[in-house]
Amino acid sequence: MQRLHVFLGTKAQYIKTAPLLRRLDADGVDYRLIDSGQHARLATTLRVDLGVREPDVRLGGAEDVTSIAGAAAWALRIAARLRSPERVRNELFGGDGGICVVHGDTPTTLLSALLARRAGLRVAHLEAGLRSRSLLHPFPEELIRLAVMRCSDLLFAPDATAVANLRAMRLRGRIVPVAGNTVVEALQHSLAAVGGAVGAGSGPAVVTMHRVENLTNRRRVDGFVALVRRLAATMPVRFVVHGPTEETLRRSGADAQLREAGVTLSPLVAHPEFTALLAAAPLVVTDGGSIQEECALLGVPTLLWRDRTERPDGLGANVVVSHYDPAVVDAFVADPQALRGQPRARGATPSAEIADVLLAELRRPPRVLVAGWVGSTNLGDELVFSALACKLASRGVAVTAVSVDPPATRRHHGVAAVDGRDPAALWRAVADTDAVVLGGGGLLQDETSPFNLPLHLSRVWLARLRRRPFAVVGVGAGRPDDPRGARAGTRRAWGSGRRERPRHGLG
Repeated sequence: MQRLHVFLGTKAQYIKTAPLLRRLDADGVDYRLIDSGQHARLATTLRVDLGVREPDVRLGGAEDVTSIAGAAAWALRIAARLRSPERVRNELFGGDGGICVVHGDTPTTLLSALLARRAGLRVAHLEAGLRSRSLLHPFPEELIRLAVMRCSDLLFAPDATAVANLRAMRLRGRIVPVAGNTVVEALQHSLAAVGGAVGAGSGPAVVTMHRVENLTNRRRVDGFVALVRRLAATMPVRFVVHGPTEETLRRSGADAQLREAGVTLSPLVAHPEFTALLAAAPLVVTDGGSIQEECALLGVPTLLWRDRTERPDGLGANVVVSHYDPAVVDAFVADPQALRGQPRARGATPSAEIADVLLAELRRPPRVLVAGWVGSTNLGDELVFSALACKLASRGVAVTAVSVDPPATRRHHGVAAVDGRDPAALWRAVADTDAVVLGGGGLLQDETSPFNLPLHLSRVWLARLRRRPFAVVGVGAGRPDDPRGARAGTRRAWGSGRRERPRHGLG
């Protein structure tokens, strides 16, 4: 059965995917919810706060994963438990095929995408296309994004910059532009839960820090603490402390220094309460990408404690990237209110667009491109293609033929057809298919033409370039005039493409 699966595990993933989950629930859509256990302790209260139902599957233990070493151990435990593709498909995905929705750039994102691919599911990546263009800033998020985008079939891009990034990467997945990030709806939902409008600048300054590249760098931690103490000398400051940050502050003694300076240290709070804090803050200092997005929407002056960001939200308006540069920090602190903007983007519903595309993809039949010698006067090749097309159609597969005479092929076989001599049409056809079949006739020979081998092997090369799985069916091979060249060309064409798993339950 083809079904939606949503694989989450972190606080930010729950917050930003909750609008989609609430929409699916409201529309009565059946989906399987899987919790990776990355933020196991937080997840229970998060689901209550966000109106998200209990998951169908829970992985991991009872504690949050708060370090790189902990994330590696957690991922290895799950991988050891789910070694075989059959076990992954049955235990995680209930034996069903379909589409697995993953979000963002966390260890859960990478784990869920790899497990979905291993089980033969298609992957839909929310927040695809975000790039910082530095493998170390943020780390490991940039690496995770690159890996997940490369193995995804649907790439939901939240803005024009993300779309441009994806196109430049020439990925195999379908790019789906979305009118905004789901954080817009998440923010609206949480503010409504606390009564709506909050007086801008009426509360304390809000500061947070939790990223690995900051917590593992003593100079950056000390610089952040010094900045927070400096702010506390002129205004009330509330430091919302993540678990790993609490440990870092305690080891260095910075927690005591901050309390002495009058800073209020508090644990993580429910998202509605946190958004109210942001909306009321005179300024925010953070290293969080999601908080950057929320502050951009709220118009709150924000200093991003990072060297660079993958998100364009608020840049050039109310959000300033510090680059850890004292001059940038001084300029921000001198007059943060000069950056304050108006709240914006009310009423956007990107989750509706995402849900529509996901459901349409589930309903469409799997697509296979058959590349043989079709549309000629060769009766044997036509019969082989006809038998293959009928077999695929009996399994609900939509067939497109690569033909030398597309109108004749459409007329005689009743299938879609593209001209095999048109490189642009062939490139688009491979992009739009789920798998490529090289099939029907004595294709791998050069007796009839020296161009025969490169012509037919080019179909396999295109499948590899587009990362489409391919198969060879009913193909005859003659003795080529140049055996060494033919063997080399065949090896290059075959390469590693056979390792691609079927994405639509075709194999």
